[in-house]
Amino acid sequence: MVEVTMMCKISNLPIIFSPTRMSKQSTITRKTLTWDGSFLGEYPSSILGTKIATNRGLILRTVETKTFRAAGCFKCPRDTSIPCILDELKACFDLPKIGTHRIKIGGRMYIIYHNRLSDWSLNKLSKSQIDKLDKVKMQRLISFRFLFSVPHSKNSSFVFRSSTGEIYSFNEPKTYLGECTVDPSERFIKNWFKEIDFRKSVLSILPKSDNESIENFLFSFRWKIEKIIERIDSNYVWLTSYIIEKIAKLSTEIE
Repeated sequence: MVEVTMMCKISNLPIIFSPTRMSKQSTITRKTLTWDGSFLGEYPSSILGTKIATNRGLILRTVETKTFRAAGCFKCPRDTSIPCILDELKACFDLPKIGTHRIKIGGRMYIIYHNRLSDWSLNKLSKSQIDKLDKVKMQRLISFRFLFSVPHSKNSSFVFRSSTGEIYSFNEPKTYLGECTVDPSERFIKNWFKEIDFRKSVLSILPKSDNESIENFLFSFRWKIEKIIERIDSNYVWLTSYIIEKIAKLSTEIE
């Protein structure tokens, strides 16, 4: 079997093209993944492809079955439902989600984050590159993490997609809602918010109209959040009460 090695223009990574492999794959129709946090099923370890270090702070990997092929960052958190729930809830705040799936491989549960070759971890960008990023987008994503008490808010928890200019929060392993408040470090807040009131910024991500009372907003918002959580894992519907309570408390403190 003859293999031809070419260089990927985006990442300068070698890509192996095998005529034999390609001819076999061409007869297979694979479904397009929805990246909606859903569970893909259980598979043997043999479906895992090799790791690809992008030199951009990320390690990508592929999985391939007879019905689908997926590539992205693989994480193995203690709880695999929370990262998917948090990613899907971003739509409620008009924030970009990176896309996730849950999958069981070789007896272990994994999260697949839909990272691309054009994604850069923010801690791999230079200061001049960081300064050119959209600060408002970052402020909204940081506010989201604070609202849901997500730990480890630092540059390595965000990625910049050079192909589109979008920024994503993707390292969200757990939430401390109902346990404690997780504040980003003062230095991190100062870097991204400067003189802006951080807590007011948190409230600004709420999809609430100016003439709508906070009580009416929370009443309808509760069901929107709960519906998403229930679709992914109904065992976590209890999170709804904690997030509504935190928004109400924060709103009272700001007023």
